[in-house]
Amino acid sequence: MEDDVDARLAREAAKPARTPKAVEAEVRKHPVLTNSEYDAAVAEAQKRLDDAERKAARERLIADSMDAIRRERNALTGVVDQDEPVTITIDLAEYTDRIVIDGEQFFHASTYTVPRHKAQSMNEIMFRSYMHQAQLDGKDPQEAYRRSHAQHVNKNGAVPVDPALAAKIGAFA
Repeated sequence: MEDDVDARLAREAAKPARTPKAVEAEVRKHPVLTNSEYDAAVAEAQKRLDDAERKAARERLIADSMDAIRRERNALTGVVDQDEPVTITIDLAEYTDRIVIDGEQFFHASTYTVPRHKAQSMNEIMFRSYMHQAQLDGKDPQEAYRRSHAQHVNKNGAVPVDPALAAKIGAFA
């Protein structure tokens, strides 16, 4: 029996000592799959996710490009006078900060170069924003057209407005 114990102790001594790294390597990552199968499945999942993200990014780029091309094509009417580029500064009433035309944003106090037909639409929108603001403030928007503004041109070419009259009709308030 001693020989069996000695033989067993000799076999145990001959085995390499179990280090924490060796124990770590033996830990299974999945109850059914081997560690190599598990690693392959994780790599496949990463590849599929990357492919899906690339496909979604490509589709977004195509959609954005189509919108830009569509806007560019719609910007032209074919009428030379209406397609002429003009510079316009956006001046809106206090309740709004932008105009959106065909999905394109134009911000208050910014200057843009646009085709004349678009500038005409923008001028109309700006005018109507001020008319709406006057209505919100309880002012009669037509009052500005009925009374004299007492304007005159001075020697410098400026057009001053009589402050008393401006205050009376509510202009520049």
